[in-house]
Amino acid sequence: MTLTDNQNTGPHKVKLKNWISCAPFEQSLGIEILEAHAGKAELRMPFMYAYANGAATTHMEVDFLYPVMQGWVRASANVVHAGERTWDADVSLYDDREHEVMQMRAIFKLAWRQLNLSQKECDSIPGDMITGQVGRD
Repeated sequence: MTLTDNQNTGPHKVKLKNWISCAPFEQSLGIEILEAHAGKAELRMPFMYAYANGAATTHMEVDFLYPVMQGWVRASANVVHAGERTWDADVSLYDDREHEVMQMRAIFKLAWRQLNLSQKECDSIPGDMITGQVGRD
């Protein structure tokens, strides 16, 4: 999805149906609350190819500093370590007033074996998720 500056970026007031219910972001991911009581919760969501991160695992520690209610957000990342299969990065998120609203440390680890699909297998994935030719080992 491509956004333009003239689209409605807020301010938005989010009203939830119940004290524990999915916010618009969770709804867009298809998250369902299966159970929530006594300090515990169980949720589920479908695997969606559009949100897959490839053949890597990710560990993130996130500190949300301030809420964002309108406008745009900008992410800035700096690699603090680059190894053969792992990358550590510090990420900051800024609102459109350049106020830091989130800090994150992310560690990406590339899997040893990459999924290597044929062009026919790629073509069978719904939508236009994959374009171009897929390399072979």
